[in-house]
Amino acid sequence: GKNGYELYEVKSKDGAQTPEYEQVKNEVLNAYVSEQRQNFIQDYFDKLRSKINIEYLR
Repeated sequence: GKNGYELYEVKSKDGAQTPEYEQVKNEVLNAYVSEQRQNFIQDYFDKLRSKINIEYLR
């Protein structure tokens, strides 16, 4: 509770289940492609920034 203790009793538990490859294949592939796309875009803009010369005129 707020200023004390709470007790819980575990009646039963199931073992952890590892998902089959087919179950997570598309999710993993989409995450990988998304990360690669983000890295490509970041690298592209970093290269553009390194090639330009910006002068601030006031």
